[in-house]
Amino acid sequence: MIDRHLPAGIDDVAFAYFEREVRNSSADPRVLRHVPEHVRARLPFRARRHEAWAWARDDFKGYPTESFTELWTWLRSLGVLRSPTSDERAAMAEARELTGADVPTGSDVVDVDRLREMFPAVHEELMRQ
Repeated sequence: MIDRHLPAGIDDVAFAYFEREVRNSSADPRVLRHVPEHVRARLPFRARRHEAWAWARDDFKGYPTESFTELWTWLRSLGVLRSPTSDERAAMAEARELTGADVPTGSDVVDVDRLREMFPAVHEELMRQ
């Protein structure tokens, strides 16, 4: 877990699973090697709340979904998470067609610049992969 200062009410365990989701290879456009570079370059990093919560639920034999809802709402208010642009949605749809991979077009995506501003250590770890 990376050191960070979270406001009161934001669950640090949920944040750790957000980090894990962002670093997860299925959310990383760089792992889709069979996708042409012109498509892969337009793919965003995704952050799927349900996936992050499912890992916590499995690891802790249950975990409240509310913690993840609050965290995702807070991260969206900071601009760290956002809805994908129409170009990103098109690239995700094209990647899904080309690979058959699970590339949902409705996921929240990470604004990499805001991630770097707000959580530089998380950004650095993501870029190091």
